[in-house]
Amino acid sequence: MLPDFEEEIINEISFAASLRYHITPSALKEGFFGLLLMSLMSLVAGIVLGKMTGILESLPALILLITPAIGMRGNIFGAMGSRLGTALHTGMFSTSLKSYSILSQNIYASMINTVLISFALSLRRLVEELEGIRVALVQGKTGGKVDLVVEEMDAKQARLFSLLDLGKFM
Repeated sequence: MLPDFEEEIINEISFAASLRYHITPSALKEGFFGLLLMSLMSLVAGIVLGKMTGILESLPALILLITPAIGMRGNIFGAMGSRLGTALHTGMFSTSLKSYSILSQNIYASMINTVLISFALSLRRLVEELEGIRVALVQGKTGGKVDLVVEEMDAKQARLFSLLDLGKFM
């Protein structure tokens, strides 16, 4: 609750003293909890990326997806921060993690959004890699059976080809 001040008195109040009237302890607690949660999520993401060095060495094309993934994460968590900020300012935010709370619903929505967009990006990248494989139809001199033969494929595409076991579809 803000006391009524005369205009002359307002100019004499220090910045630190004015914060007592504008920032409530509950707002500080909720803001700190949000920053702590985002910091922990970023830490977990860094640890997961650090543990993936073996996978990144065996599939160097995944390194190309790190930058868009970081940008995607920024967009997803930026939207989450906006929704949580709106809830905080409208008085609907609480630090409860019950399934019906705004915080837990936003966490679930961000996780689902991250998984779906990551899946779509990786599927798109997989299709782009497989599109580079050249195949040809070959018929023997006797005019018999027509076979599908792989004409050109690099090492990365060959690994994907064998990993997905695409030879059985030929």
